[in-house]
Amino acid sequence: SHHYIIIKKDRSYIALQYCYQKLNNRMSAKSIKSAVQKSILSDRPHVIVKEKLSSLIKNRMPKFKEAVIRYYVRCDECSQLTYIENKNEPQNKNLTQCQNQSCNMLFESQSINDWIYLHQEDDNGQQVHERKLPTYEEETYRECFDIIASKLDENSLFRLGVKLNLPYEDIVEVYNRNIKSYRKVYQILISWQELAGQKADLKQIVAVLKDMNKNIIAEYIIDKLQLS
Repeated sequence: SHHYIIIKKDRSYIALQYCYQKLNNRMSAKSIKSAVQKSILSDRPHVIVKEKLSSLIKNRMPKFKEAVIRYYVRCDECSQLTYIENKNEPQNKNLTQCQNQSCNMLFESQSINDWIYLHQEDDNGQQVHERKLPTYEEETYRECFDIIASKLDENSLFRLGVKLNLPYEDIVEVYNRNIKSYRKVYQILISWQELAGQKADLKQIVAVLKDMNKNIIAEYIIDKLQLS
Protein backbone atom coordinates (compact mmCIF):
# COMPACT_ATOMS: atom_id res chain seq x y z
CA SER A 1 0.00 0.00 0.00
CA HIS A 2 3.14 2.22 -0.19
CA HIS A 3 2.87 3.48 3.37
CA TYR A 4 3.76 2.25 6.83
CA ILE A 5 3.65 3.36 10.44
CA ILE A 6 6.56 3.82 12.84
CA ILE A 7 5.89 3.12 16.51
CA LYS A 8 8.61 3.82 19.06
CA LYS A 9 8.96 4.34 22.79
CA ASP A 10 10.11 7.83 23.76
CA ARG A 11 10.65 8.03 27.54
CA SER A 12 7.17 7.50 29.07
CA TYR A 13 5.46 8.15 25.73
CA ILE A 14 4.72 6.02 22.69
CA ALA A 15 5.25 7.91 19.45
CA LEU A 16 3.41 7.13 16.21
CA GLN A 17 4.29 8.40 12.75
CA TYR A 18 2.92 7.54 9.32
CA CYS A 19 5.44 7.46 6.48
CA TYR A 20 4.77 7.41 2.77
CA GLN A 21 6.65 8.28 -0.40
CA LYS A 22 6.10 11.70 -1.94
CA LEU A 23 5.77 11.45 -5.71
CA ASN A 24 5.91 14.12 -8.41
CA ASN A 25 3.04 12.52 -10.29
CA ARG A 26 -0.09 14.31 -9.12
CA MET A 27 -2.56 11.42 -9.27
CA SER A 28 -0.19 8.87 -7.74
CA ALA A 29 0.73 11.23 -4.89
CA LYS A 30 -2.92 12.01 -4.25
CA SER A 31 -3.81 8.32 -4.26
CA ILE A 32 -1.11 7.39 -1.73
CA LYS A 33 -1.97 10.27 0.61
CA SER A 34 -5.67 9.39 0.40
CA ALA A 35 -4.83 5.77 1.29
CA VAL A 36 -2.95 6.96 4.38
CA GLN A 37 -5.86 9.12 5.52
CA LYS A 38 -8.36 6.32 4.97
CA SER A 39 -6.10 3.93 6.86
CA ILE A 40 -6.06 6.24 9.89
CA LEU A 41 -9.83 6.65 9.66
CA SER A 42 -10.64 2.95 9.34
CA ASP A 43 -7.82 1.21 11.24
CA ARG A 44 -7.37 3.86 13.96
CA PRO A 45 -3.84 2.73 14.91
CA HIS A 46 -3.55 5.37 17.65
CA VAL A 47 -6.68 3.96 19.29
CA ILE A 48 -5.37 0.40 19.01
CA VAL A 49 -2.07 1.37 20.65
CA LYS A 50 -3.91 3.24 23.41
CA GLU A 51 -6.17 0.25 24.10
CA LYS A 52 -3.26 -2.21 24.08
CA LEU A 53 -1.32 -0.03 26.49
CA SER A 54 -4.32 0.28 28.78
CA SER A 55 -4.80 -3.49 28.77
CA LEU A 56 -1.10 -4.08 29.44
CA ILE A 57 -1.11 -1.76 32.45
CA LYS A 58 -4.28 -3.31 33.82
CA ASN A 59 -3.05 -6.91 33.52
CA ARG A 60 0.66 -6.57 34.28
CA MET A 61 1.09 -3.31 36.18
CA PRO A 62 -1.88 -3.14 38.60
CA LYS A 63 -0.27 -0.48 40.77
CA PHE A 64 -0.56 1.91 37.80
CA LYS A 65 -4.16 0.98 36.98
CA GLU A 66 -5.36 4.50 37.87
CA ALA A 67 -2.96 6.07 35.38
CA VAL A 68 -4.61 8.25 32.75
CA ILE A 69 -3.63 7.51 29.16
CA ARG A 70 -3.94 10.51 26.85
CA TYR A 71 -2.99 11.64 23.37
CA TYR A 72 -0.14 14.15 23.24
CA VAL A 73 1.23 16.54 20.64
CA ARG A 74 4.24 18.85 20.73
CA CYS A 75 3.47 22.51 21.47
CA ASP A 76 4.69 24.91 18.77
CA GLU A 77 5.42 27.55 21.41
CA CYS A 78 7.41 25.76 24.14
CA SER A 79 8.30 22.58 22.17
CA GLN A 80 7.09 20.42 25.08
CA LEU A 81 4.60 17.59 24.81
CA THR A 82 1.10 18.52 25.94
CA TYR A 83 -2.01 16.38 26.23
CA ILE A 84 -5.11 16.99 24.16
CA GLU A 85 -8.39 17.76 25.83
CA ASN A 86 -11.51 16.24 24.25
CA LYS A 87 -13.62 18.75 22.36
CA ASN A 88 -16.80 17.51 20.74
CA GLU A 89 -17.29 20.58 18.56
CA PRO A 90 -14.10 22.64 18.58
CA GLN A 91 -14.27 26.03 16.90
CA ASN A 92 -10.95 25.34 15.23
CA LYS A 93 -10.28 21.62 14.94
CA ASN A 94 -6.53 22.20 14.68
CA LEU A 95 -6.34 24.56 17.66
CA THR A 96 -5.45 23.43 21.17
CA GLN A 97 -4.08 24.96 24.34
CA CYS A 98 -0.77 23.93 25.83
CA GLN A 99 -1.38 22.34 29.23
CA ASN A 100 2.11 23.16 30.52
CA GLN A 101 1.65 25.88 33.15
CA SER A 102 4.80 27.69 32.09
CA CYS A 103 3.38 28.10 28.57
CA ASN A 104 -0.43 27.80 28.40
CA MET A 105 -0.44 29.22 24.84
CA LEU A 106 -2.90 28.39 22.07
CA PHE A 107 -1.33 26.77 19.04
CA GLU A 108 -2.35 24.98 15.86
CA SER A 109 -1.41 21.34 15.45
CA GLN A 110 -1.98 19.52 12.19
CA SER A 111 -1.44 16.25 14.05
CA ILE A 112 -4.72 16.82 15.89
CA ASN A 113 -6.53 17.16 12.59
CA ASP A 114 -4.77 14.21 10.95
CA TRP A 115 -5.00 11.76 13.84
CA ILE A 116 -7.58 12.71 16.44
CA TYR A 117 -10.45 14.56 14.80
CA LEU A 118 -10.67 12.17 11.89
CA HIS A 119 -12.22 9.81 14.41
CA GLN A 120 -12.93 11.49 17.72
CA GLU A 121 -13.95 9.79 20.96
CA ASP A 122 -15.23 10.80 24.35
CA ASP A 123 -13.56 9.88 27.65
CA ASN A 124 -15.16 6.42 27.55
CA GLY A 125 -13.76 5.63 24.12
CA GLN A 126 -17.09 6.09 22.36
CA GLN A 127 -17.14 7.80 18.98
CA VAL A 128 -18.84 11.19 19.29
CA HIS A 129 -17.80 13.08 16.19
CA GLU A 130 -16.50 12.12 12.79
CA ARG A 131 -15.36 14.68 10.27
CA LYS A 132 -14.78 14.43 6.54
CA LEU A 133 -11.31 14.10 5.13
CA PRO A 134 -9.92 17.41 3.88
CA THR A 135 -10.44 18.06 0.17
CA TYR A 136 -7.48 18.15 -2.18
CA GLU A 137 -7.99 21.90 -2.60
CA GLU A 138 -7.86 22.42 1.18
CA GLU A 139 -4.65 20.41 1.37
CA THR A 140 -3.12 22.43 -1.46
CA TYR A 141 -3.83 25.71 0.35
CA ARG A 142 -2.47 24.31 3.61
CA GLU A 143 0.73 23.04 1.99
CA CYS A 144 1.31 26.30 0.10
CA PHE A 145 0.71 28.34 3.26
CA ASP A 146 3.18 26.08 5.09
CA ILE A 147 5.84 26.74 2.44
CA ILE A 148 5.36 30.51 2.62
CA ALA A 149 5.22 30.64 6.44
CA SER A 150 8.40 28.59 6.78
CA LYS A 151 10.38 30.69 4.28
CA LEU A 152 9.12 34.27 4.59
CA ASP A 153 10.99 36.38 7.14
CA GLU A 154 9.03 38.24 9.81
CA ASN A 155 10.23 41.62 8.53
CA SER A 156 8.20 41.01 5.37
CA LEU A 157 5.03 40.06 7.24
CA PHE A 158 3.53 43.55 7.50
CA ARG A 159 4.05 44.25 3.80
CA LEU A 160 2.49 40.89 2.93
CA GLY A 161 -0.66 41.86 4.84
CA VAL A 162 -0.78 45.24 3.10
CA LYS A 163 -0.32 43.68 -0.34
CA LEU A 164 -3.14 41.24 0.42
CA ASN A 165 -5.42 44.19 1.29
CA LEU A 166 -6.03 43.08 4.88
CA PRO A 167 -7.40 45.67 7.33
CA TYR A 168 -4.59 47.63 8.99
CA GLU A 169 -5.83 46.76 12.48
CA ASP A 170 -5.76 43.03 11.68
CA ILE A 171 -2.18 43.24 10.40
CA VAL A 172 -1.04 45.13 13.50
CA GLU A 173 -2.79 42.66 15.79
CA VAL A 174 -1.03 39.66 14.21
CA TYR A 175 2.31 41.47 13.97
CA ASN A 176 2.30 42.32 17.69
CA ARG A 177 1.47 38.82 18.88
CA ASN A 178 4.08 37.11 21.01
CA ILE A 179 4.25 34.05 18.77
CA LYS A 180 6.74 32.61 16.33
CA SER A 181 7.21 34.15 12.89
CA TYR A 182 5.83 31.04 11.19
CA ARG A 183 2.49 31.37 12.96
CA LYS A 184 2.27 35.09 12.22
CA VAL A 185 2.74 34.58 8.49
CA TYR A 186 0.37 31.62 8.47
CA GLN A 187 -2.29 33.67 10.28
CA ILE A 188 -1.95 36.50 7.74
CA LEU A 189 -2.53 34.00 4.93
CA ILE A 190 -5.52 32.44 6.70
CA SER A 191 -7.00 35.91 7.27
CA TRP A 192 -6.62 36.67 3.56
CA GLN A 193 -8.28 33.38 2.60
CA GLU A 194 -11.22 33.98 4.96
CA LEU A 195 -11.64 37.56 3.73
CA ALA A 196 -11.48 36.57 0.06
CA GLY A 197 -13.87 33.66 0.49
CA GLN A 198 -14.66 31.88 -2.78
CA LYS A 199 -12.61 34.47 -4.67
CA ALA A 200 -9.41 33.31 -2.95
CA ASP A 201 -6.85 32.29 -5.56
CA LEU A 202 -3.30 31.14 -4.86
CA LYS A 203 -2.21 32.84 -8.08
CA GLN A 204 -2.81 36.13 -6.28
CA ILE A 205 -0.40 35.01 -3.55
CA VAL A 206 2.19 34.20 -6.21
CA ALA A 207 1.75 37.66 -7.76
CA VAL A 208 2.14 39.34 -4.36
CA LEU A 209 5.30 37.37 -3.58
CA LYS A 210 6.83 38.35 -6.91
CA ASP A 211 5.87 41.99 -6.29
CA MET A 212 7.72 41.73 -2.97
CA ASN A 213 10.77 40.29 -4.79
CA LYS A 214 10.26 36.96 -3.03
CA ASN A 215 10.74 35.14 -6.31
CA ILE A 216 12.25 31.97 -4.85
CA ILE A 217 9.22 31.45 -2.57
CA ALA A 218 6.92 32.25 -5.49
CA GLU A 219 8.61 29.56 -7.58
CA TYR A 220 8.07 27.01 -4.81
CA ILE A 221 4.33 27.78 -4.91
CA ILE A 222 4.24 27.68 -8.72
CA ASP A 223 5.89 24.25 -8.69
CA LYS A 224 3.37 23.09 -6.10
CA LEU A 225 0.41 24.34 -8.14
CA GLN A 226 1.69 22.60 -11.25
CA LEU A 227 1.43 19.32 -9.33
CA SER A 228 -2.06 20.11 -7.99
